[in-house]
This record gives sequence, structure tokens and C-alpha cells, in this order.
Amino acid sequence: MYGQAKMNNQASEMVKRLCTAIQTLSACSRTVVRLEYRVNEDMVLTLPMTIVKGNPSDTVLWVQGGMHGDEYDGPEAACRFLEQLQENCFSGTVVVLPMVNPTAFEAQQNASPLDGVNLNRVFGAVKQASTSYEYGEFLLELIRHTASFVIDLHGGGQYLDVC
Repeated sequence: MYGQAKMNNQASEMVKRLCTAIQTLSACSRTVVRLEYRVNEDMVLTLPMTIVKGNPSDTVLWVQGGMHGDEYDGPEAACRFLEQLQENCFSGTVVVLPMVNPTAFEAQQNASPLDGVNLNRVFGAVKQASTSYEYGEFLLELIRHTASFVIDLHGGGQYLDVC
């Protein structure tokens, strides 16, 4: 976990929920947690993530797909990984968020339809007043305060011919 950056209330609340879910989950079991991100007064994103706890260990692996809404293989790979993951065959915890960017996925496009920003380019960038930058900061806080390692699954999308 990286330094203690100041979190906004929304991120702080969801980090607490996620950490509590991880800490209270019994060894060799799994659960689904639905975190929420309020985009504005009229729009809330629901982020279903599966937490799988193996044998006792403090290590947390974060696996995510769907950073780009036109890349369908990342979410598919995350779901297949979950199907095959056996709780008693590893130590630590795995958090899987198959769909990181639901608005782009629904629009079937690389960038968010809310502001046209590529979510994958906001991490570590100078913060701007846009939905994607604020949401990216929210995601980064979740990851920063829970994960030891991160796997971010990508594919070809509209811009790359990978077959």
C-alpha cells in the first residue's frame, strides 16, 4: 500500500467497506461486494467485485478488466479466472473487478462517453475537473489501500487488430 494520500469522503467510505469485507471473509470462501461510485446527483455506478480468500495471508491480488469499454476479452478473462479459482489452492486474497469502466462498456467505446477521456490515461496524470479523472482517483484509492499486486487485463478493442 502506498503513502496515505488524502481521500475524498466517497473513496474513504468505499475503502472502508472493501477492507471490512476482505477482513471479515472466512478463509477458503468467496463473496460478492457491490461498491458504488456517485458520478453526480442522477448517476451512480455499481461496481460488483468478487472477493476470494484462500489460506491465511496478508497478500491481496487485485485483478481488473474492462478499462476500455471496447475490450471485451479482459472482463471475459477475469470471469473465467474466477470460475477456475479454487479457494483452498492458494494463500492470500484475490479481488476481481471484471468491469472497471461500465459507462464505456455500455457505449462500446474506448473512452468514457461522459467526457471522452481514456480512463487508462488518468492514473498519475495531473488531475483535471472531469468525471474520468475523479473516477480514476477513486479507483486508485481503492487499489492503493487494499492491493499488494495488480493485474490489469487488456485486449485489442476497436484500435488494435490482435487476431
